[in-house]
Amino acid sequence: MQFPGRYHLVRASGAREKVTRIITSYFKDPATKLNLKMNLSGFTVFERKVYRVLCRVPAGKVVTYGGLAKRAGYTGAARAVGNAMRKNRLPIVIPCHRVIPVSGGLGEYSAGKKWKRRLLEHEGYCAA
Repeated sequence: MQFPGRYHLVRASGAREKVTRIITSYFKDPATKLNLKMNLSGFTVFERKVYRVLCRVPAGKVVTYGGLAKRAGYTGAARAVGNAMRKNRLPIVIPCHRVIPVSGGLGEYSAGKKWKRRLLEHEGYCAA
């Protein structure tokens, strides 16, 4: 299945139906695992690593840009993590809404802060 951008979900028989089923399940139950194989070959080693680490952040939890950089093995690369989040074309599958600034605010989101807040609330995250 082709998506706009530099990567796509691995093509397979029934892929469109599987993606639809998984995303629909996520909106019914945010704890749904979004286990989809993706080809990230159009991205840098750094971006691929950051996306993989981010996908391990559970629903209802957040990580700061700097914290994600550190978890991925790139301490001090918060700004580069922000750039990687900006390039994300599958924002629910690669859950960039779970990345926030150290200030505790929402930060930016491709679909707008309103959607970022909705997704985080859907997952049970309550900002202090």
